[in-house]
Amino acid sequence: MRWLVIAVFVLVVAGCETLEEPAPLPTRMQLLSETAAPANPSPSAPAIEPTALRPDEVRVLLPLEPIESTLAAGEVERWSFSAEAGDQVRIRSLSTAVSVGLTLLNPAGLSIATGVDALEITLGGGGAYLLETRAITGEGSYQLGLTVVGQPPQPAPTFTLPPVVVGIATPTPAYAGLGRFVGELSDGTTLPAEFEPVDEAHVYTFSGIEGQYVRVRLNVINGDLKAVMTVYDPGAVAIAVDSESDNGNAILRNLRLPLDGEYSIQVAPNGQPGSYAIDLTVYDTPVAITPTYNLTPTATVATPVLTPTYPTAAPGERITIEQPVVGQIEHPGDIGMHSFALRAGDIVSIAVSAAADSSLIPRVELIDPDGAPVFTAVGNLSPTVREALISPFTALLDGPYTAIISGEGETTGRYTFSYGSGAVRAFVFKGPLRADRGEVSTIARPATGDIWHVTLNRGDLITAGVTPLDGSIAPILEMTSARGELIGIDAESAGPRSPLISGVRAPETGLYYLRVRPQRADTIGQYQIIFRYLDLGGTSTPVPGTLPILVTDGTLSIDEYDFYPLQGHAGQRILIAVDPLEGSPIDPYAAVIGPDGRVLIEGDDSGGTLSAYFEAVLPEDGLYQVRINGYLSAGSYRLTVTEIFD
Repeated sequence: MRWLVIAVFVLVVAGCETLEEPAPLPTRMQLLSETAAPANPSPSAPAIEPTALRPDEVRVLLPLEPIESTLAAGEVERWSFSAEAGDQVRIRSLSTAVSVGLTLLNPAGLSIATGVDALEITLGGGGAYLLETRAITGEGSYQLGLTVVGQPPQPAPTFTLPPVVVGIATPTPAYAGLGRFVGELSDGTTLPAEFEPVDEAHVYTFSGIEGQYVRVRLNVINGDLKAVMTVYDPGAVAIAVDSESDNGNAILRNLRLPLDGEYSIQVAPNGQPGSYAIDLTVYDTPVAITPTYNLTPTATVATPVLTPTYPTAAPGERITIEQPVVGQIEHPGDIGMHSFALRAGDIVSIAVSAAADSSLIPRVELIDPDGAPVFTAVGNLSPTVREALISPFTALLDGPYTAIISGEGETTGRYTFSYGSGAVRAFVFKGPLRADRGEVSTIARPATGDIWHVTLNRGDLITAGVTPLDGSIAPILEMTSARGELIGIDAESAGPRSPLISGVRAPETGLYYLRVRPQRADTIGQYQIIFRYLDLGGTSTPVPGTLPILVTDGTLSIDEYDFYPLQGHAGQRILIAVDPLEGSPIDPYAAVIGPDGRVLIEGDDSGGTLSAYFEAVLPEDGLYQVRINGYLSAGSYRLTVTEIFD
């Protein structure tokens, strides 16, 4: 059987006039559902009959990197991937035009599993496996995805084709498929360009030598343009990306070229018109970079302690305090149910917020442990903020309370449900707070608060204060450890509506949170927060400098991943922050993947918020990937990767 398959393949490939190396450039993947792929093919699935192969070469299929292709009636495509004995493999095709038959062959060329649109199997041996896809009904484009459960993404397998003489092939540029070619860059050149309201991505090329360093910079000149700039190596592999790390413009500094050859730069627009200029500078050695330094020394930087993930709740599933969950009213008359436990005397705030892209006017009815309705609230008709708010609510009974969510006036759409202690139902992660430098922020939504973080040494003496600047907000200031232990709290020690925490010592070296929340849930407004500390720990380090190296926005659907290439070096310290954009219900989950394809570190909810915020020290030189997905949720986010200089 094995020799028959190889013979047929050789004969077919021999008739092909041009062989092109595929250059799939996946930046997004579709996760395979646990329930979408049956463990065994359905008994009613049509039998897959032998048919002639389409004259294409075998293409590589990588785990967690779906690829698109097209099938006509009777055509067959072949794919190769590497796996180990005991791996659980799931393969799925997605299409609205064609039903795809799947046949999996082991390294010996024997068929070991079949299915239509999905198959799942635990492999008995390791090696290079072949997958055949063919159109069962219909024809057209489809997306093919592979998941190897319990294993990291595998390197691309090698599959040697028989030598075939086909004449002189026409080379395909490495940048083919990236967009419209605009021009060639050389050292010291600057090229201007302009995007029309509806325009495809622009592509530039430059010649590079292995070991050289380049700086690529893109400056927006006018318009509402926000562009994402990605550099691809001569093999069409993305090696770096940025959008806004240089004060709103894209820049890639000290990018080391891994190969000799022609590199491509893709400039992808956001759909808005505008003009820009792109320039290239080439160096033989890295150029010194001046980071931004804090005004005062800070304690040893600690990695934020990540709290457990509380995903989008299924109807009736118990949720956790101050951890928002995402739901959806798909059809008029549908309901969502979310339960949580309270004790008699607990005072909480409960809110349902419509997503920015949703037409839902939320309605929430609260049911006590005896099954009696105790409170009802309906969202307002504001086009930007449609929230149903219950605050304050005092529990009279111990036990589970259930919130029933529906759409007022038969409206539908996605929403975020949350509850919290006192006048706050959820917190917004604001980022680091620098000593002796006031930060101004705004609590813009009812029943929300802000969280700032600081790093301290054991014994440091801390003072922190909040001053309201406008609105009706009367803030409360809390200081907690990363584990949530309360260190200090105040409301008006420095005057009316002005909390002050003074003379508090850090019990241990590590990360601490300063939480600003309103006394009443229906108050909003602007405030200033400032903190200072006296270093009594005796172990503070020199001032750490920081420099943004990757800043970009993205949008994810449920069960999708975004990948961002990042060129790193051994010992480099980076800080990864992924924040939901305003009004987005996404619960971002982030990971750094090393050059070997293994997950180096992961981060999720930080500081009681949905933001992912964590630090990593890169172990080796090479190409890393920052992977982002929404944990059972969808929406828009901002990714910021910052380098920390000791």
